[in-house]
Amino acid sequence: MNFDYDSEQNDLREAVRGLLARAYSDSEQRRAVVKAEPGFDEKTWARLAEMGLLGLPFAEEDGGMGAGPVEVAIVAEEIGRVLAPEPFIETVVLAGGLVAAVGTAEQKSEILGGISEGTTIAVFAHAEPGTRWSASAEAVTATRTGDGWTLTGVKEPVPSGARADVLVVSAVVDGGGTGLFLVRGDAAGLNRTGYRTNDGTRAANVRFADTPAELLGGEDSPAHPDRTAAIERALAEARIAYAHEAIGAMDTALKTTAEYLKTRKQFGVTLNKFQALTFRAADMYVSLELARSIALWASMVVEADGDVVSAADRARLQVSRAGRHIGKEAIQLHGGIGVTAEYSVGHYTSRLTAIDHLLGDGDWALGRLAESVGSYETVDPLGAPYA
Repeated sequence: MNFDYDSEQNDLREAVRGLLARAYSDSEQRRAVVKAEPGFDEKTWARLAEMGLLGLPFAEEDGGMGAGPVEVAIVAEEIGRVLAPEPFIETVVLAGGLVAAVGTAEQKSEILGGISEGTTIAVFAHAEPGTRWSASAEAVTATRTGDGWTLTGVKEPVPSGARADVLVVSAVVDGGGTGLFLVRGDAAGLNRTGYRTNDGTRAANVRFADTPAELLGGEDSPAHPDRTAAIERALAEARIAYAHEAIGAMDTALKTTAEYLKTRKQFGVTLNKFQALTFRAADMYVSLELARSIALWASMVVEADGDVVSAADRARLQVSRAGRHIGKEAIQLHGGIGVTAEYSVGHYTSRLTAIDHLLGDGDWALGRLAESVGSYETVDPLGAPYA
């Protein structure tokens, strides 16, 4: 399999890297941005839109660029490289992906067009207190009221939920099943409490109290379709995108650590002269490249419309292991300064930890893969089992 980018993809990577390098040239800039509300730089978000990056995966008729998952992966990796806090995956891949998958033509034009232009921030409100990475809703219920719907219940945590202009909300519908709904940021009965997370980004507790909502997909039939399969697919694609963001973060953490070993002296010589420390850095590189390979493979599975859910679980497992390994080693090889808030490697480890627990951690992915291992005799390159 060819894991090399073509010339256009390399140009995209360099353009995104140049933009984000200017926006976050050092860790001080990033700390200043996440300290203030809304937790990311609105000007950088607008520049991403100007470059067409916020509309990458959407169809051209919906205002997008018609690009594929590999291009999305390139952007996600560059975001991870500098820990850019902009909600690219939350808005473009997850919420935008759901609208693109099940929305009506009018909903796609409005929501996806707004996302592409940088004027609309949409997020997926799905996680609920007491639940564990399920594709179905349990605690938020949708009730039909005349020509519309209302929602009641609590969603938490909702990444960037306090800033979002539109919420894509999963909810239990009458008769069972999980539906998808659009809730505007100024809707009646909507209460949002935002807070900072451990990695400096934002999340929110979102409460619905008979909140008016619009059915995603339109009122095409009295029996509302169950959207669990669409949610599972969108979550899988988001996990793959987060894997690429983690790879960008791990790459920077490794390079920062290697540079430190070349310059920090102990007993009159630089640390890279100690063979044991060099071996540990080499092990970090192996973990990174294993994670990079499987994440790229998973993006290729998405592009080929293979078994995306299984591919995402495999990528999640490997990236989870690599993130824990590289984050831990980066801090330990830096010694005392590695755990200080002023030094960058601690922030990279915090983000890697957050990514590991977004949408399912490595142990959870391993459990899902173990459930189906007995049915696999041979696996083709795109992840589809056959006898």
